[in-house]
Amino acid sequence: MLTACSEESLYSRYERRVDESLDALAQELCIPDPRSERTFVAEIDHGSFPTIVGIAQLIANPTHTAAEYALLVADAWQNQGLGSAFTDVCLRVAHDWGVPRVVAEFLPSNMRMIRILEKRRFDMSRDLREHVVSGQKLVGPSESPRGDG
Repeated sequence: MLTACSEESLYSRYERRVDESLDALAQELCIPDPRSERTFVAEIDHGSFPTIVGIAQLIANPTHTAAEYALLVADAWQNQGLGSAFTDVCLRVAHDWGVPRVVAEFLPSNMRMIRILEKRRFDMSRDLREHVVSGQKLVGPSESPRGDG
């Protein structure tokens, strides 16, 4: 899947130029720490084998008071609802996992992520000095994971 992503998509996800081997990066993604990470993939049947077209991660801090949310969708599958679906699943999982807050940090140019998170009522802030946008959402028992309650 990583080879199906443009440099721009990889930069948007990792907020840096990806210089390491894509194989090494893929291996990192495929072996999450079950105590602190949840990783989700979207795949399609492509001929006789499945092809991964998107990946989302929740990475909890040591006290499980917050989890960072990250998302990457292969270029050919962007703008088709995968980012929204991943976000909804991750918010539900964080809620069920008992992590009360989900946070995301991304580049200001990542308008797709901004729209997805704003639609789910994330509190957004921009740090122009750091050139980053941050979002956070409470997903505790009194909150609806999708933000509609």
